[in-house]
Amino acid sequence: MKKLVLFAMLALASLSFGKGWVQPWTPKLPAWESVVYSCDYPKPYKLAAADDFVFEDFEIPIASINWWGVVSDSAQLNRPYHIVIYKDNGRCQPAFDSIVWEDCLKPEAKFQGVDCQGNKVYKFFSTVPFWNPLTVGFGHFWIQISESDVDSVNPDKTDFWWSSHQPVEQCPALQWDSSFNIIQPLIDPCNQRKDDLAFEILA
Repeated sequence: MKKLVLFAMLALASLSFGKGWVQPWTPKLPAWESVVYSCDYPKPYKLAAADDFVFEDFEIPIASINWWGVVSDSAQLNRPYHIVIYKDNGRCQPAFDSIVWEDCLKPEAKFQGVDCQGNKVYKFFSTVPFWNPLTVGFGHFWIQISESDVDSVNPDKTDFWWSSHQPVEQCPALQWDSSFNIIQPLIDPCNQRKDDLAFEILA
């Protein structure tokens, strides 16, 4: 019975294929800057990025958060990344004062391909820590994934860019600066279409 209930919960998550929210990198789309000063001071260093997702029913314990991206150096692959989940503000943007979950994680990474700008794209795999569990239920949310500059391979320089997904799912992805000036939508420099960002949220 428990297995049947779990299957039903997962099947109802949008774009889940039984797993959660899946929005993979679209080859060969490029990547967007997303950097915060640090996990303790998570304001955008220059620009941070976020994209939205929707869960339609039930509360699902999340096991992993994965994403695709480009780095300046292979040493950056396993550095800390700041991850935040916000509620939607009702206007297709994050409610920055409504944080659902937040952590800084060190992922593992695997090469995926080369984008339209000639950069190597990697898939980053991270596990939600048991001491900071994440459960997502019905609602419209946003996820931010950013390099922690102070922990990066080259502090004071950008070392991570978050890879793109097309077509746009739900609301267009966005970037913002430390003054909360928002850039939305993100127009792809390779095909001039609107970009979303590539990530997975898996139960």
